[in-house]
Amino acid sequence: MFYHPNVTNADQVEARIDGLYQDPRCSGMAGEGTLTIHRLKGQNVFVARVSINKQKPGRFIVDTGATLLTLDRAFAEASGIQTIGQPELLLRTVNGVTRGTFTRVEEVNLGGASVRRVEAVVIDSVAPGFDGLLGLSVLNRFSVHLEPGEETLVLVKRPRANHSAPPHVPPM
Repeated sequence: MFYHPNVTNADQVEARIDGLYQDPRCSGMAGEGTLTIHRLKGQNVFVARVSINKQKPGRFIVDTGATLLTLDRAFAEASGIQTIGQPELLLRTVNGVTRGTFTRVEEVNLGGASVRRVEAVVIDSVAPGFDGLLGLSVLNRFSVHLEPGEETLVLVKRPRANHSAPPHVPPM
C-alpha cells in the first residue's frame, strides 16, 4: 500500500482504508476482479488494454511513477471524457513539465478487473502508439504482485484486512 520510515500507525491507516472500501457509500472504489499484465517482449514495459466508460479499448503503459491515470487527449475525447471547464494542472513528466486537465473517469475496465470513479488527467499526447498511462489512481485500488520469472504483473482485488474491530467511518 505505502511505506514511509516515520509512519508508526500503518495498521490504523490500513484499517481506515479497508473500512472506507467496505462502506456502501464507497462501493466501486476498491478494485474488482483480477488481471495479469504481460511485459512487452524485449522491453521493460508492461502494457494493458484499457477501456474508459465502456468505449473502445486502448493501449496503456503501466506506470508506477504516474500519480494519476493519464489519458491522451484524442483517446479521452473518443471515450466521451469532458475536459471543458475542468481544472488545469502542471505536471512533471519524464519528458519535462507539461499541462494537463484534471478529470474523473466513471469506469476503467482492464479486462478481468475494473474500478470506478477514478481521478485522471488528460494531456495532449502520451507516447507514440499508446493511449495512456495506468497510474497509481488505478493501481492503488488493487494488490499488485510482480511475478519476475513469468515477466507478469498481477492485479488482484485487495483482500479484506483482518482487524479485531471494524474501523469507525465518520459520515461524509
